[in-house]
Amino acid sequence: MISRKSCHSRERIFAPSETSYSPRQFYISLVPSIGENMALPAGQLRKFAQSLAPKRQEMKEARQTVHKVTLALQTHFRRRHILSRVTTFGSFRKKTSITNMMDVDMIVYISKGYPPFYEFINEIDELIQSQLFVNTRKDDFGLYFTYKGTKVDLLLAKNFLPPKGCRKAIVQHEKALEYVKSLPASERDKYSTSLSGVSVGFEKQRSSFSHSLSRLAKYWSKNVPVSNLRSPSCIMEYLGAWAAEKEGSSQDILSGFRYLLTMIINLDGMCVYWTEYYSVTEIPSSILSHRPLLLDPCNPYNNFMTLQNNEQYFQQMRKYARKTLQRIDEEERSYFKGKSVDWKKILSVFE
Repeated sequence: MISRKSCHSRERIFAPSETSYSPRQFYISLVPSIGENMALPAGQLRKFAQSLAPKRQEMKEARQTVHKVTLALQTHFRRRHILSRVTTFGSFRKKTSITNMMDVDMIVYISKGYPPFYEFINEIDELIQSQLFVNTRKDDFGLYFTYKGTKVDLLLAKNFLPPKGCRKAIVQHEKALEYVKSLPASERDKYSTSLSGVSVGFEKQRSSFSHSLSRLAKYWSKNVPVSNLRSPSCIMEYLGAWAAEKEGSSQDILSGFRYLLTMIINLDGMCVYWTEYYSVTEIPSSILSHRPLLLDPCNPYNNFMTLQNNEQYFQQMRKYARKTLQRIDEEERSYFKGKSVDWKKILSVFE
């Protein structure tokens, strides 16, 4: 059975007890103007969320890009015993990508040395530019470019697996986490990519309903005019996963999306973490007590919410979450007067 935890507190309406509210009831308790008998047909929103999935041609082009980059790297490092393997992760592998907004995340596992891998980043940068004829951008974790319309994040990670034998992501994660525990807090961020491979397994354990809710959240976040928000895709993906779990067996996507927006409005009390790839005792108390808390399910040291260094971003997200809920309320009233519902307009046109 999947183990998951939520932080319960009477003072934090974002994290009600398991027996208090369903997501729909939770939302109604916060917005009493909406009655139980008034509800937009969730089927339309579900179809819209499904339509956000990348088209076959997009996936084909992305796979071709992955093959091209992987082959170039393997050929270049073939005789040097530096490169352990190249894998994909992120929304491309996790079935949460959005059409026309898709990118490919790749991990290059390096067996020699420890991060940051400045020397290898520069070497790979020259290789990519010379063979793919693209402009690149680089930082301490890797490099970023677009090849034939496909955006690529090429990240370097320390390999913790032996030269031969097991290649399972979970083993890499276990060994990497054990090593990271021994490091001072200031050094742990350098190994975040080394821990991220199991994120694919995390999403594989989620339902198609969860994936649809994550796509919907990503689409919404990409259309709100809030700039410089760090890791917005991951934030929305995991909030979608959490909202889907809270929705339970009913899998009402409209109820789940409302719950997600309410989480954003009340993010000061947000406390979300899973314990599939680490135990609660492995989460430092300073992180576990922090609010808001949205903990990386692969990394007990990575609270996505502490990446945001400006309260203004949070205020803006709250503002547009409230505005979206108001729009849904208005559309419900219009729907019962015989008017049609335009979900694209509801979720993507903001002034």
